[in-house]
Amino acid sequence: MISRRQALIELLRDDEPAVRARAAEALDRLDTFEALPGILGRARSLGRVEWLEFLRSLVGRRDETCLKVGLRCLEHPEEEVRLAALELVESFRDLRAGPAVARHLTDPAPLVRARAVEALGRLGDRRRAAEAASLLADSDDHVLARACETVGLLDHAASEPRLLSLLSHPDPDVRAAAAEGLGRMGVSAPS
Repeated sequence: MISRRQALIELLRDDEPAVRARAAEALDRLDTFEALPGILGRARSLGRVEWLEFLRSLVGRRDETCLKVGLRCLEHPEEEVRLAALELVESFRDLRAGPAVARHLTDPAPLVRARAVEALGRLGDRRRAAEAASLLADSDDHVLARACETVGLLDHAASEPRLLSLLSHPDPDVRAAAAEGLGRMGVSAPS
């Protein structure tokens, strides 16, 4: 029986460029996954760029170890690494990640707060809706807009008065997000 690696290597000779490209991507992911134990063993010595590449290569993997790595990396001191970890954790669509993601709603970096509230919405954990709604008072407009969308997605009816007031916010992205949030309440279920 042919191994997965050998089958992918053979696809690198396919006539179609799209097939060759996908085979190369699959081989990259396979290499990263096989190297996972060694990478974790030297995790303290990884630099920011290495962490980013590593975490991004794990997106789409369905292995429990990858989820654990993502959850652990949410506590990384580098903002970009925390953002990549949020992307990885969200890709699992696992409600167990909700508490760890929700802790980043108070992250000092606005981009991390925005990405965390967005991830909560995509995880679909309605138990975290009130925590997401706490960002409806955030001073950063980008965070505020993502919170508007998320509370609508999570159907947090208690947020309706705040969303209504945000329809007159000076930032057009916030107004649009408030309208979207209001339009989703009671209508959509998280995917």
